Amino acid sequence: MEKADASHILEAIEHMMKDGLNLEPDQWYKKIVGFGSDGASVMIGKNAGVVSKIKAKQHCIQAVHCYAHRLELAYKDAMKNVKLYDDFNQLLITLYYFYHNSPLNRSNLVTSFKALGQTPVMPSRAGGTRWVGHQLKAVEATIRGYPAIVNHLSQVKKSMIK
Repeated sequence: MEKADASHILEAIEHMMKDGLNLEPDQWYKKIVGFGSDGASVMIGKNAGVVSKIKAKQHCIQAVHCYAHRLELAYKDAMKNVKLYDDFNQLLITLYYFYHNSPLNRSNLVTSFKALGQTPVMPSRAGGTRWVGHQLKAVEATIRGYPAIVNHLSQVKKSMIK
């Protein structure tokens, strides 16, 4: 897409329907009855959203805010004032970037895993498209790699003290 606005998104949908499914706009516009999205105004905005543009051609369409996304937003909203959650999330993010941005740190962490007889697993990013899923993956990687991470970070600390 050239731009992430409603017109370009609708153009991409029309392109996908035509080239991917061999459906001309007059065919699928008649058949579409529902549209699920993340709830962003560019998608379901009343004046200029993708759904409002489709509604101009198909008045019966119903927009649905994806329930999985709503659940993730509710979870995020519920956790925003929990200090321990914020601290732990910041730890996950910091660990990810500490190893992601440094080939030396990554290599030394792999060495630490091997010294402990474990299969290397790198800290993963805590955020992303599937926010809760990415966070769970980051927590699991941190727990699994905890002994090696502690070992490596203690070596880093010793080298900084010298």
